[in-house]
Amino acid sequence: MAELSWETIRQYYPDGAEGTDHTFLERAVFTHGLPSLFYGSLRDERVFERVAGRPLAACRTERVTVVDHKLGRIMTAAGYPGIFPEPGGRLECLLVHDLAPLESARIAWYEWDEYRLEHFPLSDGRTAEAFVPDVERIRRAFGAVDFEPWSFENWRAVHYDHALTDLAAWMALMPAVPHDDPRLLEDDGQDHSSAREARRHVR
Repeated sequence: MAELSWETIRQYYPDGAEGTDHTFLERAVFTHGLPSLFYGSLRDERVFERVAGRPLAACRTERVTVVDHKLGRIMTAAGYPGIFPEPGGRLECLLVHDLAPLESARIAWYEWDEYRLEHFPLSDGRTAEAFVPDVERIRRAFGAVDFEPWSFENWRAVHYDHALTDLAAWMALMPAVPHDDPRLLEDDGQDHSSAREARRHVR
């Protein structure tokens, strides 16, 4: 998700999320059926739980490396952290194997439409999926863009408290996903047993 304050959201989305969330189910790609790669704010346990609706500790995770990439941020009126090509770069990320389809839908909502789902090769030859900034969409929305380095540790030190507050308000706006939406069918080849077990404990 972009580092958007609610003041920025009101400036660039004058109708508010309520004015555009009806298109979410039509435009969103929830998952390509691959393990999910997290490089930014969703590596944080509190952010992940508030977005996905399940503790990160209840997921099957591992630390992985993405080669020939680096972390950066597209700068406009707000910042859009992402993974960008960098020959020789090595990026340590979190891989989550067992997201349930509804959890993937919640993450797609969190990332909003300035991000798109892409595939990334891992250092061991496997492939994962991650949401990354859609540069052209951001350029159309904000005009000229620039790039600068981005750090998860700096984000957590500087933006963490207000990010959690904005996150709770943002996730509360997510529209209900119909139970028969085909993207919620658990036929993507992943092991969702831990996700189902976690939901049983929550109920």
